[in-house]
Amino acid sequence: MRVAFLIDSLGAGGSERSLAEMLPHLVAAGVEPRVFVLREPAEGFAALVGERGIEVEALAELSWLGRRARLRRLLRDWRPALLHTTLFYSDVLGRLAAWGTGVPVLSSLVSVRYAPERLTDPRIAPWRYKAIQLVDGLTGRVLTAHYHAVSQAAKDSAMAHLGLAPDSITVVRRGRDLGRFTLPSERERMAARRHWEVADDELLVVTVGRQTFHKAQLILLQAMLELIRAERPLRLVVAGSEGPCTGELKSFVAAHGLEARIRLAGHVDDVPGLLAAADIFAFPSRLEGFPGAVLEALAMALPVVAADIPAVREIFPDPAADALLVPPDSPEELARALGELAGDRARRTALGRRGRELFVDRFDIRQSVAAMLDLYRRVAANGAGA
Repeated sequence: MRVAFLIDSLGAGGSERSLAEMLPHLVAAGVEPRVFVLREPAEGFAALVGERGIEVEALAELSWLGRRARLRRLLRDWRPALLHTTLFYSDVLGRLAAWGTGVPVLSSLVSVRYAPERLTDPRIAPWRYKAIQLVDGLTGRVLTAHYHAVSQAAKDSAMAHLGLAPDSITVVRRGRDLGRFTLPSERERMAARRHWEVADDELLVVTVGRQTFHKAQLILLQAMLELIRAERPLRLVVAGSEGPCTGELKSFVAAHGLEARIRLAGHVDDVPGLLAAADIFAFPSRLEGFPGAVLEALAMALPVVAADIPAVREIFPDPAADALLVPPDSPEELARALGELAGDRARRTALGRRGRELFVDRFDIRQSVAAMLDLYRRVAANGAGA
């Protein structure tokens, strides 16, 4: 089966990581993929995909109309069974390019983009937000054969804010490749801690995510300030590409003299290596489609302290027992939970062990790939009737 993929980029993001990890498994299952991107970022997973012999074509040098025309020709010439699009610009471009070619479009719902909470970000202009929502909803309802949602939370949000019918969306949760997440020996763990400059008497808290408003890293920094002032032996590494909130985070660290205890590491290629050094994974995000970073923490047997939002809650069969979930936007509650876990080694170990079991049982990428293959076959066979 030929499948064309269109995504904004193969940069350092969760959707990009998910596609990069899924592609080799799809190839092994008999899929012939071809990947198209709208831009080529400086960091991310394009090289990884290319190393696996999968063709990636960038449409970066073309105008918007030029990209549409180029993609339309490719779809007509190559005749894939379907076009799978991910992220807003690729969704809209892919739908318009495929219109009239006979190639059905499957769009992934990877976020809760149109949740009202999104407008709490002062950087978002309400008029632009509403315009994007209108374009997305209209092109989606008219030109998309079917939707793939990465979580029930993403499906519920799309039904509520894009007017999509329940039977037009299939939920296939993301997974991660367990082969990337080998639990470290004690020797490997100590080497990782030395690399990240963690003292023997310190506990390392890690968070992973691009530095944006909805990831809420400032809430975590505020919680850490409270714990550091209380003389708790904690250190924090914030991993993830710089973004709109980077300046704010750097200013907070500098203003409170936290450089020795809090490190804004930027993009980290070896996330499993960083997680191997950690004691606790913190995830204060306000909004998520499905947080791959939390899955990776579970894979490395780390206990999780996270904001209690639908997509995070969906990961844990028993949220009260499987993790420490706290109200979003509450540095006080986040500090309390981190302090509680920092002082209870037995609980950290038990939560970490349970998290690893959850990952193996529910989030191994092979399960996601099998479900996506079934969805691809249905979309290819039924088109708009998928």
